Amino acid sequence: ADDTDPEFYYESEFHSEAVERMKYVVDSPNINMCLLTGEIGSGKTTTRNKLLEYYEYDDKIHYCASLDTADFNFIDILQEIVSQITESSELPRNKYKLTNILKEFIKDRIRYEDFDVLIFIDEIQKIVPKALDALKDLTNIRFEYYAPIKIFLIGQPEFITVVKNLPQINQRIGMRYHLQHLSFEEVRNYIDYRLSCV
Repeated sequence: ADDTDPEFYYESEFHSEAVERMKYVVDSPNINMCLLTGEIGSGKTTTRNKLLEYYEYDDKIHYCASLDTADFNFIDILQEIVSQITESSELPRNKYKLTNILKEFIKDRIRYEDFDVLIFIDEIQKIVPKALDALKDLTNIRFEYYAPIKIFLIGQPEFITVVKNLPQINQRIGMRYHLQHLSFEEVRNYIDYRLSCV
């Protein structure tokens, strides 16, 4: 079984806090970028998938894109985001055209729906700074005072140092959270829970 399946999500104190903080980002009109970090195997991807599952059943409409890795150039990342959001497979490989497709998709719906565009990018420590800067620019897409795009950067702790050296990114991240280790009691409960799942 895939242990990143939200069915295997164990709600420890830290994982619960991570989900709640990411929900807060979605609901906040003033935060458009969030950073979730944790060591390898700490449950970052499972936490992301749990949040995605939550929004599948939420009353409010959410258009979601989720990438398992950032180890691509920006055009590939943008093309995948636009493909998932718009559910289109025939897309150009051009930054300007792809951005316009995304803008038009949002503009066509903003008159009728109250919605968010949620972008989750895992393994963010693999992204090159130029692609990260271009990704950040997506949060500049606004319609009057409404900025619907929320980007969730998910990766290993070394990315924190990368961000500190990129002030244009660092100042844009309005929420950051680091998944800590489980307590001794939580480890026992985690094992019992996972055994019950399988």
